[in-house]
Amino acid sequence: MSNNQRTEQTTSSFQWLYPLLVAMVVATLVKLSITRLTSVDWQSSYSWGLYFGCYSLAIVIFRQRQKNSKKQLSKHPSYSWPMPGLKGRLGIGVKTIVFVLSNLLSLLNPFLLFQQIRLTFGMICVSYRIRGREEYIKNYEVKARYRLPFCGGWLIYHGGTTPETSHSWNVLNQRYAYDFVVSDNTYKRHTGTGFDVSDYKCYGKDILSAADGEVIKVVNGVKDSPFIGWFFINAMSKQAAGNHLIIKHEEGEYGFYAHLIKDSIPLKVGDKVIAGQFIGKCGFSGSTTEPHLHFHLQDTPSFYSSVGLPLKFENIAIDCVKFDKSTIQRGTVVNNVIESIQT
Repeated sequence: MSNNQRTEQTTSSFQWLYPLLVAMVVATLVKLSITRLTSVDWQSSYSWGLYFGCYSLAIVIFRQRQKNSKKQLSKHPSYSWPMPGLKGRLGIGVKTIVFVLSNLLSLLNPFLLFQQIRLTFGMICVSYRIRGREEYIKNYEVKARYRLPFCGGWLIYHGGTTPETSHSWNVLNQRYAYDFVVSDNTYKRHTGTGFDVSDYKCYGKDILSAADGEVIKVVNGVKDSPFIGWFFINAMSKQAAGNHLIIKHEEGEYGFYAHLIKDSIPLKVGDKVIAGQFIGKCGFSGSTTEPHLHFHLQDTPSFYSSVGLPLKFENIAIDCVKFDKSTIQRGTVVNNVIESIQT
């Protein structure tokens, strides 16, 4: 591997850190200006609020710069898909404002704030842990045999193996994460107006284990978000991932299944599962804007300090083309081969 390649990979591993550093500098300058030019009795809580406000804005600006630099090459296919609820009526601009506002409000929730802090420091540790190993992780070969974690055809709304297809490339534990939804042939993901969870085609569908394994974590008591159709992240949730479970599929391979319906997970820690076994129902819990299944593979049991791993699914149909084993990318409809033959 050339020196340029090493430099690019190291830079990619630390890209998520840029908004954090910008926020620290801006927040410090603002604080110094206010305390020196006014008589405000500055409290430590003001510093936390100011910092995380700057951090959220820096993330939005940084992501927008990335999108602009990639232009049409990386334009998300969902821009041409039908939009439900508020964003379908008022457009992408209003959707963005609502999304940013909900992110800022979530900083006032101590549970979500603590999880964000844990993730930030966890990713610092991960960045150093993977230095020099980027190429190995990129070409990682899974040990377990993985099938899609559902039946029928599902659309990949987010996710892939490149910066252009992944929606969380700079969040190292979710670099290869997927968001799955169900749509019709026009990519419409709901019936009716989209202001009710029952409108969404994926809501309530069975989620299955992607491989054999053992359950090591279960969260099962988080209610659905009340803001369906508004593109508003639930700032009142106690758990960003909503109802979720982590399954150890192999040593160093842990499946993370998130945003399930409350009390739909029939498993407990220590239970053994087999590939294709029912593990919960697709829902709308946690910090999410639309019902979907979030699934990714990580190398440790901890969500906050893991490295995301790429994987290939076996016996899969991608847009009706069959593969014995393949990676998958956003904008395609995927199905298990046997099920696609039967239908």
